[in-house]
Amino acid sequence: MATIIQLPLLGWIAGCPASPAPDTDDIPASLRVPATEVLKLQIHGVGVQIYQCQAAKDDAVRFEWQLKEPQAELFDAGGKRIGKHYVGPVWEASDGSKVTGDLVARAANVLRTMLSRHPDDTIVLVGHDSVNRALLMQLLEQPLSAYWRIAQSPCCLNEIDVAAGKIYVQRVNETAHLEA
Repeated sequence: MATIIQLPLLGWIAGCPASPAPDTDDIPASLRVPATEVLKLQIHGVGVQIYQCQAAKDDAVRFEWQLKEPQAELFDAGGKRIGKHYVGPVWEASDGSKVTGDLVARAANVLRTMLSRHPDDTIVLVGHDSVNRALLMQLLEQPLSAYWRIAQSPCCLNEIDVAAGKIYVQRVNETAHLEA
């Protein structure tokens, strides 16, 4: 059995939901928010997708349009600028905090590597709250939409046991050690 203990360097506390999520049939099923979740923040982006004409990877004589980068300003429902979206993909809030589209994939790779190298050991991972949330999402088999529902306070502990392919959560967002 492997035990994973996460120690965040910095954390945000997830806020409470505000209103029910709209039912939109035009969103692919893989990206659709589960009906049990509610909308916390609605963001509107204004910007562009920049493409460039490049030689095809499999045929240097053939050219094709390839996405270079998005550039967008992000606004809340009241029209206040609250951030930006750019290559990565990255969504960055005005306070400098960021969420990257490949964070969960990178966290999953680290998790797989650590578990394969240390299947019967205690693994201590030290990371920021975003990485810890991504790791918890992978371990708990949660969709990307669950990201903001996982609270990670500064200096909290997460302890998860992995045995015979099963996940056992011992503690998440534990801060009792800070009260001493």
